[in-house]
Amino acid sequence: MQRVLPRLQHVYRPFTKPTDTTKPFTRIPSYRRNPLYNPSFDKMGGSSVANDVTLYSSGDAAFREMWQAIGKAKKRILMESYIIEPDTVGKATMQHLIDARKRGCEVYLLYDTIGSKHLRREHINMLVKEGIHVEDFNPMSKWPFRIHNHRGMYRDHRKLLVIDDHTGFCGGMNIGSEYAGYKVGGTKFYRDTHMKITGPAVYNLQQVFALSMIDTCRTPPSLHLRKGHTDLVTPLVIGEEVNPLKPTRQTVRYFHAGKFVQILASNPSRGIYNIQSSIIQVIEKSSKHLYITTPYFVPPPDLIQALINASNRGTDVRILTSRLSEVFGIKTASQYAYNQLLNNKVRVYEYFVGNIHAKTLTADGHYSLIGSFNLDPVSFYHNLELGVVTFDEDMARQLENDFIKDLEGSREITLKEFKRRRTWLRSLWHWFHYKLMTKVLF
Repeated sequence: MQRVLPRLQHVYRPFTKPTDTTKPFTRIPSYRRNPLYNPSFDKMGGSSVANDVTLYSSGDAAFREMWQAIGKAKKRILMESYIIEPDTVGKATMQHLIDARKRGCEVYLLYDTIGSKHLRREHINMLVKEGIHVEDFNPMSKWPFRIHNHRGMYRDHRKLLVIDDHTGFCGGMNIGSEYAGYKVGGTKFYRDTHMKITGPAVYNLQQVFALSMIDTCRTPPSLHLRKGHTDLVTPLVIGEEVNPLKPTRQTVRYFHAGKFVQILASNPSRGIYNIQSSIIQVIEKSSKHLYITTPYFVPPPDLIQALINASNRGTDVRILTSRLSEVFGIKTASQYAYNQLLNNKVRVYEYFVGNIHAKTLTADGHYSLIGSFNLDPVSFYHNLELGVVTFDEDMARQLENDFIKDLEGSREITLKEFKRRRTWLRSLWHWFHYKLMTKVLF
């Protein structure tokens, strides 16, 4: 008995780092034991562990944290945004960038030409004069040569901010008063979701920004990406070469406390559809519930079929979208999808308290996706998009609580009501708009 006891103590000894670091530690990460996990996920983007993630459902908290992070920056700031408005919040953000540059920080700013249409040359000159590197994505001067390839629809829809290689912000919030709350000078026009990440996943966010710069200018600046951590699982970008479908795996020896985070980048011009693939695969594997929030809802046929299949399996599928849309034809085209989904017990809600702008998905209390990706043809087939995936119960619970809270300010579209107001002429009109958007325009 005395000889056996030391052996048992050795077996049940708390885990410590092995002294021989030459032998790789092969314990299976917890996220790979998740029922929603698919081995193909490893090929979709940069994955890492030991991350700290904070969720923001309010523009007040999000912009306050971003401004504080910019104010504390010491080395470098990378900002990428679809919309930068020269309003109260936009000018305050630009002033924070100027102050950081005056402190000696490297500042890189990338904005979209169409999204930031209100940004004038005087605002750009003000930033450039202070030494900020400013680039506009896909300016109109490049369009005439690629009109046949829908060049004008090729937009940078990402929202990204990286501070000193260790803190990152991303999600659905653009830089403008409409996305910020009253406490920071905003108008609170949109209800949106944003997030803050600290940990090795920030390195993957830097790589996404570097990829955007490569797609923007022929001679992109040398960013010299730095790894703040060594817990990377699959890097998104290898040096100057982009290879997201076959990433080089790095050995992960220890799995510290923290969240698993995967950075997904979508770039149709390069044939990269990682966000789309992740969404469809999770929908196909979901078994309990599936909550989706999207401001623009014109899903392609394969996504509609995946949602119908999930509902027929018994999954509680709920979709929350905006009641109104500033994009012509979006709401009319979405009625075609409503018809198919409602007939298969998928529950659809329209947000009427304000305007929903969050782009989130949570499944079975484990999987969460937050980013800039809309369920419409533009995001599916044209835009540069960014998504963040976590396999974490706490994060999924927060998104579920936000979803349930948003339902209090929403109205459910029932099948009985939908059929009552539906005529054959309206059905034809809905079908025409849907085909026009999914097959012709986009």
